[in-house]
Amino acid sequence: MLFIDKKISRRLFSGLLLVAVVPICIMDYGIYKIVQKVVLRSACTQIETVKMDHEHHLSIWFKELLNDIRIISQLPCIRELCGTHKLMGENDFAKTHLPDLAKEILIMTRAKSPSYKSMNIFSTSGEILASTDPHSDEILNFDHQALFDAALKTGEPVLGPAHQHSDQMWYMSLAAPIKTQEGEIIAYALAVLDASATLDPNMKDRFGLGKTGEAYVVSRNRQIITESRFLSRSETVDRVFSTEGIDMAIAGKRGTGIYTNYMGRKVIGSYTWLPQYNWAILVEMGEDEILSPMKTIRTALILTTAAVGVLSLLLALFMSRRVSLPIIRVAEASHEISEGHFEQRIPYSGTDEIAVLSRNFNSMAEKLANMITSLRHKEASLQKAYEELLEIQQQLIQSEKMAAVGELVTSVVHEMRNPLSSVKLNLQIIGRTLEKKDLLAEHYQIAIDQVSQLEKMFTDLLNYSKPFNLQKGLVSIDRLVDESLLQLQSLISCRATTISRKLGDNLPPLWADADKMRQVLVNVVKNAIEATGQEGSIEITGHVKNHNGKNLITIAVTDNGTGISSQDLKRIFQPFFTTKKKGTGLGLPIVKKIMEAHGYKISVSSEEAKGTVVRLKMQGAETHE
Repeated sequence: MLFIDKKISRRLFSGLLLVAVVPICIMDYGIYKIVQKVVLRSACTQIETVKMDHEHHLSIWFKELLNDIRIISQLPCIRELCGTHKLMGENDFAKTHLPDLAKEILIMTRAKSPSYKSMNIFSTSGEILASTDPHSDEILNFDHQALFDAALKTGEPVLGPAHQHSDQMWYMSLAAPIKTQEGEIIAYALAVLDASATLDPNMKDRFGLGKTGEAYVVSRNRQIITESRFLSRSETVDRVFSTEGIDMAIAGKRGTGIYTNYMGRKVIGSYTWLPQYNWAILVEMGEDEILSPMKTIRTALILTTAAVGVLSLLLALFMSRRVSLPIIRVAEASHEISEGHFEQRIPYSGTDEIAVLSRNFNSMAEKLANMITSLRHKEASLQKAYEELLEIQQQLIQSEKMAAVGELVTSVVHEMRNPLSSVKLNLQIIGRTLEKKDLLAEHYQIAIDQVSQLEKMFTDLLNYSKPFNLQKGLVSIDRLVDESLLQLQSLISCRATTISRKLGDNLPPLWADADKMRQVLVNVVKNAIEATGQEGSIEITGHVKNHNGKNLITIAVTDNGTGISSQDLKRIFQPFFTTKKKGTGLGLPIVKKIMEAHGYKISVSSEEAKGTVVRLKMQGAETHE
């Protein structure tokens, strides 16, 4: 951690941070939060004031409208119109001058305000007695019975809920009961209001709301009634909005807070539910715009803190260079040497105590490096001797095991060969008495073949179990390949197999037992010939490469035969495992044993239906061993 770092420069810088930078940061943060809180409180007050102002204007406006409809319902001529209609028949009533007079009064009242869409007089049975627009959709298609029932219940003018028509505009209806002198309700005065044309101008007054603020009205169904600042009217039609402010207002609550508006922007909003109008009014303003003056304050505070931090850092660096830099170099060099980097040296000049310390340190580092190098050489020699000892030990153990197995196998084979020879001799005597085309002659031949197979297996088993006594000498690889192919000539001649050889001219000789290595090559090539069938191709290649001053030779025998499955490939060096009908399963184990006895390696790679590659990896002879 910075405050407990062992470096003097960092501890000095940490101290300056604690004394100067940290208190300034805490103070700046506190000032910033206080100013932010004051700005937000002021904004909330301002937005709530704007909301109350809009609410007050709406209240005055609706009082005037309700007063208009009340005056109409109380006019004597309107009462006379309704009373006459109740006493006279429909035809007799139409002949009077009362409908025209009432219509004139309604027209004059409608002309007082652009909010009125139409003015109407309805009988209690729902019949139009007088209207400024008797054929409008609002009159013909809208059911005002619920509004009339509310007026009948209260006996006073009532305001209906806002509703939307097919023209995407919002309308409201006001109704007042028309009573006789005795108080009997005989008709209703109905005023249809264009709510959009009236509310939009009122809500568009965004004084004090900046560039991101707006005031709008929401119905109980969460539809925006007034025109939105950010969305066109077609975008708000039949769309339901849900924000924290809208949800709180619909729930009948009044308040001011910070939340996300319907555009996904964080705002400070004030909301309230107006039950008398059955809608909510919301006033909102973007939080980022309200807090925009805070950016200047924040920038100034950050710059102040950064300046103090930079000055503290420069002072710490200056002090550390003058006081602690030489000591730090010694400490860092010591750490590097402890990590194994012994080439570290400390530059020095002068004759003071630091220079003496640096000179002695460099001398110590050089002596330590020489000592470590010497120890590493000795360690490598010991490790090599240990590995050679383990290898010799493994060879001795393996030799002892093979000697024991050899004695056992030799004894068992010797005991089994005598009865087997007797069986073979008797079979041959019997065979002389049989006709060649006789059915018994066929069974005789099978028995003779099986006896020969057993004899071959015993021979291979003896060869596998006996420890090798290698007679090493210089062996030419070219000559080894020639003699191996010559030994297989009888097998090759009866097939159409093509054998090609690509041995390099610079292959060095081997220091090996020629007979055993010939046995290895004969066995590998014979397997390749048998795998390719009557027609196939075999390629024998050889190359040498120098590795750490040693000539590593690789002889590869490649065939295009049937290949070996991945499962069988894991078992090919196991004794007695074979896929051949007359195989003993000891060919490749003997090959591997010969290779390992020489200190060589063998590897096999194969793919079914494509072929097999056997690689013999040997070390070329450099001098006579």
